[in-house]
Amino acid sequence: MLPYLLPKGLAKKGYSFKFLGITEECESCDMVKICSSLTPGVSYEVLEVREVEHNCPIQGRVKVVFVREAPIYLSIEKRVALEGAIMEFESIGCSECKNSEFCSPEEVKGRVKIRVEEVIRPIKCPKSIELVLAKVTVLERLPER
Repeated sequence: MLPYLLPKGLAKKGYSFKFLGITEECESCDMVKICSSLTPGVSYEVLEVREVEHNCPIQGRVKVVFVREAPIYLSIEKRVALEGAIMEFESIGCSECKNSEFCSPEEVKGRVKIRVEEVIRPIKCPKSIELVLAKVTVLERLPER
């Protein structure tokens, strides 16, 4: 879990948001380390909310929350698609069909370690790869090879 500061009206367990990055104004703030601990372009889900409030020059009253990356949907090979399985995923890089958003999702840049939460359904692949749509949680972003 990662700490972050959210406006008190949004600081609720289960709330999801996409982190867009910090502003120039944030860089001179005492709490910049907390706010800059997330990855820009990634969606997060609030797991825990602390009651203590702080003042943010941009957002007003904020609370410390603990977040994890929100589950995302990916196409993975059927042969490794087991609920609870932990594996590496790298975008397939295909744009040939209506399911390409799951093969090269915006949230996944490079290699990631994932846990399969749920296998949803088979996906028809024009390249004849046996794929399924799966709900996954990103556990770790891995360095480029």
